[in-house]
Amino acid sequence: MTTPSYKLTYFPIQARAEISRMIFRYANIEFEDIKFDPQNWKDIKNDPKVKIDQVPVLEGDDKVVAQSQTIARYLAQKFGYLPTDPDAALPIEELFVFIISDISERQYLTSVFKDSEARENYRTDYFENQLPKKLGFLEKVLEKNTTGFLFGDKMTLADFALVDFAQRVLYD
Repeated sequence: MTTPSYKLTYFPIQARAEISRMIFRYANIEFEDIKFDPQNWKDIKNDPKVKIDQVPVLEGDDKVVAQSQTIARYLAQKFGYLPTDPDAALPIEELFVFIISDISERQYLTSVFKDSEARENYRTDYFENQLPKKLGFLEKVLEKNTTGFLFGDKMTLADFALVDFAQRVLYD
């Protein structure tokens, strides 16, 4: 068995590292999935590889890469799930950001509400009003592409983001 040439370091949860994990798995690329105990965060944070006191961190190709979206974009482009041509990548990037920020992250804004009633009101509004409208936009994209993928005839970075979101909504 060969030693994986990539190491992905993150907490033992899906969250911000999951899209990168999915890309590795889908591309059949071995990687070391380092899931550290949150109690060891102070030690991990002081590691020089953790450039900006944040994880995930990707090591590989003689690089250390920070920021979850940067890591996902890098891997997607490297393994063929994001075109290198900026014009071809543009609609995929657009939808990727729409999914991870306008859909996914909005779901978790409930944590900013200290008042439980305000939190529940936001959550109800999100699932009953905001999310259906945003998913309607994705439905229109899928109707234009009859392959079952958001763009073209294979997985793209945007598809990974949508799968990640769907898993969290369905299984969290």
